[in-house]
Amino acid sequence: MGTQRVVMVASVVMTIAIFPGCGESGIATEPVQESGEQQGNWLLASAPSESVGIIAAKAGAQEGDPISLRGIIGGRVDAMSNESAVFVMIDDSIDNPCTTGDDHCATPWDYCCTERKEIQASSATVQLVDAQGHTIAGDLRTHGISPLDAVVVVGVVGPRPSEDVLTVRATGIYKDSGS
Repeated sequence: MGTQRVVMVASVVMTIAIFPGCGESGIATEPVQESGEQQGNWLLASAPSESVGIIAAKAGAQEGDPISLRGIIGGRVDAMSNESAVFVMIDDSIDNPCTTGDDHCATPWDYCCTERKEIQASSATVQLVDAQGHTIAGDLRTHGISPLDAVVVVGVVGPRPSEDVLTVRATGIYKDSGS
């Protein structure tokens, strides 16, 4: 298989793993590791001075780059894993009609009222990792982080098999107190 085809196949696999249809579940995660960092040492007391939105980051972020990324936890029904510190976030510029107006949605964090292509173009997967690079076990909800929260994550850009895929291996999360 040529390099271009391998990248294309990897991109399709990542997109399917990260973005199942509205109402479907299954965040792809790596094995989780127990860690002392489960106690919340990764919670940031203040927002980083500069951060970039997901759409802008997708345009130029390279694997291994340090990044400070802002967005809203959401874009899927199961936007957050119950077992590990992995979640999907969507660019904070994307309007979420599921949370406004007369169209009540039982799961507004999935953005199912937004076109799927727009969700894919403006979403990223975040894996909160410990100092050894292992995904932290546990549910972030126990630390007060929930779907539809505005957050800023700091970390490193993970593998980018295509420009459509953005994964961040985060070492810190700041929850906007207004969310």
